[in-house]
Amino acid sequence: MADPIISVIMVDGGFRESFHAVDYFSEQSLARDRFEIIWVDYTDRVAPEVAHRSDVRSFALGRTDEPQALGYAYNKGICEAKGEILVIPDGDVACPPDLLETVLDEHSRTEDLLLYVLRLDQPAERYRPGWDLEHLKSTCTIRHTYNFGGCTTIRRRWMLKMNGYEQLPFFAGYHYLGGDNYIRSKNLGLKIKWHPTLRVYHPWHPVPPREKFDTVQQMEQVIRQRAVTWQWLAYDGIDPGRNAPYDPEAPVRTDWPRVSTEYGPFFPRGEAAAKGSRLKRAVLFFPRHGLIGGMKRLAGRLSGRS
Repeated sequence: MADPIISVIMVDGGFRESFHAVDYFSEQSLARDRFEIIWVDYTDRVAPEVAHRSDVRSFALGRTDEPQALGYAYNKGICEAKGEILVIPDGDVACPPDLLETVLDEHSRTEDLLLYVLRLDQPAERYRPGWDLEHLKSTCTIRHTYNFGGCTTIRRRWMLKMNGYEQLPFFAGYHYLGGDNYIRSKNLGLKIKWHPTLRVYHPWHPVPPREKFDTVQQMEQVIRQRAVTWQWLAYDGIDPGRNAPYDPEAPVRTDWPRVSTEYGPFFPRGEAAAKGSRLKRAVLFFPRHGLIGGMKRLAGRLSGRS
């Protein structure tokens, strides 16, 4: 039998209150042999609600460190995935039955796509035990307009190129892995889109304890550095051979990266004049205008007419 085209990856660490997400992602309009569901638990035990299911491939990492660095769990799912397209939602959301079919259609039309599905959240006062999708649709609202981790869809090759999720020790607990992946995907040059109509729905549950938030500033520092340096490779990712040491004291470059255009290398206006030598500026002059056009413009400048 052919491998599935989509791999749905969900992670846990013994903290899930609900496992209905597995049901919603199992009951999709897309043919069942075209997608698989992978569940990765950070600890040494997969929850029995998932472990007994024959339609889910489950794995346990056997890690005991706290707070949990869930990048390891996501990376395990990426490594085990058979599908070309990864769908990585929160492990406790509900979704409409056409989600995977819609995601597949989007990715089939754009090779280098990073597609997000907006997550709607349920306020505590509207929570009801025994909820279903219709109840969530009627009670959930937009709380985070940039919740990158609500549901991410991307081709597996791009996640492998970026060396997977970040595993630095402080990307743990209440993590910013979704925001970090967004910046790295942008830096890599992927086409980023939020689907205009698809939604996933997140039932209310208690907020994690405050100590889970202790490393937020460190994560934000890494993300800011990536944003200005155009760096897209994980410091600590799937392949240890591609890792690079993270130095929080390293100077942050803020100049533009080297960008090639059909007219040659691109420089922001004034940068070449301020930083480049006369020889460099002369060399760059001709690729922008062509040999004949460059000679005419050069002759004009030398004669004072231009």
